[in-house]
Amino acid sequence: MVRFIRARPKDPYLRNMLYTPVTPAPGPDLQLPTWTVEHFFKKIGGDMSEFTDKFEKLDQVFAANKYQLKERGLPARKRKYIKWVVELLRRGVITFDSLEKRTAVSVVKEEAPKAAPGRSKKPGEGGGAKAKK
Repeated sequence: MVRFIRARPKDPYLRNMLYTPVTPAPGPDLQLPTWTVEHFFKKIGGDMSEFTDKFEKLDQVFAANKYQLKERGLPARKRKYIKWVVELLRRGVITFDSLEKRTAVSVVKEEAPKAAPGRSKKPGEGGGAKAKK
């Protein structure tokens, strides 16, 4: 039986069902906090902390469209995730306060799994009836 084990667990994504929406929604007049890009990416999760070096300020993240994000070298799935979170913030579904209170962002990075004992031999090597001949 073959099992595929991820060497490093992914950061959890946001769940917007847990928050009550803000009324009226901020829309394009969204007031950005004085966060760094690294802090924002850690709070939204989804392994976005790998891409903090692509931006200098948080304004650049919120002002960028999908083509500008592509020019900066972000994969398609990460671009969509950033745009989705920004849209949730503009619609008032989540707020920066709820992101600040978010606790499920730290993930322990594990080492690559070691081979199971007794499975390190290649087929045809070592024990077994065929090897004794």
